[in-house]
Amino acid sequence: MHDTRLLVQETSPFLRRVGVQVEEASPAEVRLHLPLNPDNLGSSGQLHAGAIFTLATAAATVLAQLAFDPTQFSIIDKTGDVRFRRPARGDLWARAQLSHQVLEATLERGRTEGRVDVAVPVSLSDQAGERVADATVTLSLRRL
Repeated sequence: MHDTRLLVQETSPFLRRVGVQVEEASPAEVRLHLPLNPDNLGSSGQLHAGAIFTLATAAATVLAQLAFDPTQFSIIDKTGDVRFRRPARGDLWARAQLSHQVLEATLERGRTEGRVDVAVPVSLSDQAGERVADATVTLSLRRL
């Protein structure tokens, strides 16, 4: 996981500036944390939608970089969809997961077709474990 923390904190100045931190990371599941930072709040005092979207896309991208070898595939954000459930006013956690079946099918298509899109579901929860938003981040993988 040390390399994953470096990936987030040292190779992405934007994620470092926003404050995204890695809590758990494996090829099947990633959990990122966004501590409360007044710079990430909107005018109404709640977490800015852009900060929530950033955390969701970061979780999906980190998961893809662990699940799909970046020396074999380039990984590009293609689309993102967030459904906000309620305002976030404190720390936020994002959990991105892909099933073994989806991982294997995506790898196979990527190897045989050279490019494949994968939709990564991400749930975003507050410190009480209440779901704040759900996201789907679609990533495009292209064989190098």
